[in-house]
Amino acid sequence: MTGTLTIQKPYIDWKENNTFTVVVEPKGCTLDKFKWTMSGNGGSITMPPAGAADNGWYKNTSGNTNGYLFTFNNALKQYPGSIQSGKVTVTFTALDSCGTESVIGPKDFEIGSPPPNNPPELRVSFTNASGEEIGQAIVVDTMMLRVFL
Repeated sequence: MTGTLTIQKPYIDWKENNTFTVVVEPKGCTLDKFKWTMSGNGGSITMPPAGAADNGWYKNTSGNTNGYLFTFNNALKQYPGSIQSGKVTVTFTALDSCGTESVIGPKDFEIGSPPPNNPPELRVSFTNASGEEIGQAIVVDTMMLRVFL
């Protein structure tokens, strides 16, 4: 079985998602099951994972075209498989109705570096009603609290 693997974006910024699509060209047998493998700096992952779904395979329900959305996990602050910035290699493994496995790909894309961790520097001060900083106040003075960036 052959096919064409397409990666939507050759480069993504850190935290951006990417979409992979494969169009399979059957050669007598039909696409029965499939899985995706992504590997890069820091790790790799196969979807579905072994032991999940149909023993690590997705059952084909989409005919000859299938897709995968590679997403950043905001809760974990990482991509699947602990993949970091740099080159990511994607492959699609097809299992046809005749029991033959075929690998389509690999294709690469790049994840940009995470932005530097530069929290803003703040200064907090009391001001008078016109916004001028004051260093001293008495009980009856009206003051405002202002944040300076």
